[in-house]
Amino acid sequence: MTEEIIETKPELTMLEKVTEQVKLLNEANKATAELLDRQERLKAEDLLGGKTDGHQKEEVKKEVSDKEYSEMVMRGEVDGE
Repeated sequence: MTEEIIETKPELTMLEKVTEQVKLLNEANKATAELLDRQERLKAEDLLGGKTDGHQKEEVKKEVSDKEYSEMVMRGEVDGE
């Protein structure tokens, strides 16, 4: 009979498992911190660059006199609302 040699990996100890998990968490935290910094920079650029929605002026409609309105109707600039 031939004997099969089964190669087994040595099992990780609990300390090694925890150390590996801590490394993974540290990498994830570092990536999250970088993304947060980038998001803060982009928000600051938007605020300073005037690209936010909060400070837009409302469009003010000009009041049209009766005479101006009738002239606009005659020119066909007013839709039948």
